[in-house]
Amino acid sequence: MAAALNFVFSAVVFLFVLGVLIVVHELGHYFAGRVLGFSIEAFSIGFGPKIYERKGKHNLWQLRWILFGGFVKFKGELGEGEGADDPGFFPNKKRWERFLVMVMGVVFNVIFAFVVFSVVSFIGIEESILKDRPAVIGAVVKDSPAEKAGIARGDRIVSLNGRKVRNWEEAREEITSLMQNDYKVELDRNGSPLVVTVSPKMLEFLKQPLGDIGVIPAFPPIIGAVGDPSPAKSAGLMADDEIIEIDGAKMNFWDELSLKIRDSNGSPVTLKISRDGREQSLVVTPQYIESENRYMMGVVVKDSETVRYAFPRNLWKAGAMIVQQASLAERTIRKLFQRRIPLKALSAPPSIAYIAGKVARTGFYNLFFLMGVISFQLGFFNLFPIPGLDGGQILILAIEGAIRRDLPDAVKEWILYIGFGALILFFVVILFLDIFKYV
Repeated sequence: MAAALNFVFSAVVFLFVLGVLIVVHELGHYFAGRVLGFSIEAFSIGFGPKIYERKGKHNLWQLRWILFGGFVKFKGELGEGEGADDPGFFPNKKRWERFLVMVMGVVFNVIFAFVVFSVVSFIGIEESILKDRPAVIGAVVKDSPAEKAGIARGDRIVSLNGRKVRNWEEAREEITSLMQNDYKVELDRNGSPLVVTVSPKMLEFLKQPLGDIGVIPAFPPIIGAVGDPSPAKSAGLMADDEIIEIDGAKMNFWDELSLKIRDSNGSPVTLKISRDGREQSLVVTPQYIESENRYMMGVVVKDSETVRYAFPRNLWKAGAMIVQQASLAERTIRKLFQRRIPLKALSAPPSIAYIAGKVARTGFYNLFFLMGVISFQLGFFNLFPIPGLDGGQILILAIEGAIRRDLPDAVKEWILYIGFGALILFFVVILFLDIFKYV
């Protein structure tokens, strides 16, 4: 019963997200067409048989059964009908006007993502505390690809698979997106360069594959949360306390703290902490935790913090996030062709629905942010030069501009059929691989 309710909830959330983003995308085409004087037959949400239709002042408004898309139907767009006397007939419009109409769907998706990122940055966005720190390794997982390659604690990652990384955020992004085939890791070990080759393994998060080599960041020894009850709580430790020393030994990284507590064998330890700029000492008696097979005091590392960007800094932050999303999308496509990422890493409707459902349970704020990410990805995907997508139409317009005449309608029709067939085939493959994750 619970599984069925989860499925229904995820499906409803997915249809809500998809519906909003389809409307945003198609409104880009629609408003551009209206402004430029195109004759519009219909604005449709979905494909296939019609559920609902209403005649408006300028066009038909339609809702169709297959809600995995939508379209704005311009008169004469596919070469059908007669419109020599209609200045709004699609073939009668200038190429730059047709180009603007085709590209505005993508533009509206990007604008929507920018607005979302601006809002969440203004309200407060969760950011890693390592975003401005170099990618220094705090610990290496036993028997991991990193340990087998000779990577050690204290090494600084300089580049991964040829990509220079400035901080842990960039390093983490690259590691998780490299899942297949060996690659080189350039390190800085005590000022000396070192290059090793790692063989990544794949982990799973929210049913999605991620690359992993078994390295843990060198987090500063700052407490993110305190368990209740726990030895740390009893001793008076609080979130945001920074551990300076344990029994007189200076703590530089979180893993040093963990090892010190693990090796205490349950004996009381004296912690020197910094709280609100003032130092104080506390005594904690670690407790043995059966499930972890080690002594612990009941704290977790602070790995992120909420950062609020006041206006107009939130606009600059949103722009930076758009650039980051574009860079990530470009590298993902490149790695697919390089066979660094498997096809099953791409998300089809089942995975999007699953992730959206999980995120929606954490609150509308997080779902709103996810909608911004998906909106940008939808716009990016639509720019692919594949007939049936906006990018395919733009490519045809570019060819016609280069040869200074329109292609014959029969040629464009065949291009559309072949491209749409290839697109459907690709979608079916991705859908099959995506469904296989859940069976």
